[in-house]
Amino acid sequence: MKNYIGIDISKRDFHACFSDIGDVLKFDNTKEGILYFLNYLKQNRFFNTNTLLGLESTGSYHLQLSFLATNAKYTVFVINPLITRIQSKRAVHIMLMYRT
Repeated sequence: MKNYIGIDISKRDFHACFSDIGDVLKFDNTKEGILYFLNYLKQNRFFNTNTLLGLESTGSYHLQLSFLATNAKYTVFVINPLITRIQSKRAVHIMLMYRT
């Protein structure tokens, strides 16, 4: 089974949304915070062989997480923010269609 984790990154921290449990957890966007996140993944059975990480490209804020996660052998997808913006608008449009 594949696990998917969507990550929203800012200068000071990042939020990780776990597909299987729907929880969103916050981590510091520092080397220590990223290493804590990677350790959290291993402790909770989100191994590099069964987990994909999706990061929105946010200036340079995503680079350290992307680098450290790749070094830990995780598959990392860096996503263009225009794509995530279009996708979120499409999701809202679909929700509004089904409301009426």
